[in-house]
Amino acid sequence: MTWCAGVVFSVIPTQDCCFYRVPGVYMLCRRDPAGIHILYIGQTTNIAKRLGPSHGYWSAALQLGMNEVHLHLLAKAELHRLAVESHLMARYAPPLNRQRRAA
Repeated sequence: MTWCAGVVFSVIPTQDCCFYRVPGVYMLCRRDPAGIHILYIGQTTNIAKRLGPSHGYWSAALQLGMNEVHLHLLAKAELHRLAVESHLMARYAPPLNRQRRAA
C-alpha cells in the first residue's frame, strides 16, 4: 500500500488487473531507482474490464516503461472517483493524460 497526494493506493503488477472486478481509480506507473513515475490516471466502474491491452493508453504506457498499476478502491461512487481522478491529474499532470487533452 502506498500514499499519493493524500490518497491510499494498492500497488499491483500489470498482469493482475484482471482480478479486480470493482470500481476504482487507477494509475499506470513506472517504478525505477529514481522513484515512481505516473504515466496515466483514470477511473472506471470495472478495473478488470478497463485495464489491459485493450486500454487506449496501455501500449503507450508500456513503451514508457510501465511496470506496475496503482489502484484506489475506496471510491465506489462515480462522483467520488471523478473527484479523486481530477485531484491527482491536477497534482501530477501525467504525460499520457496531457497527450489525451492535446488530441
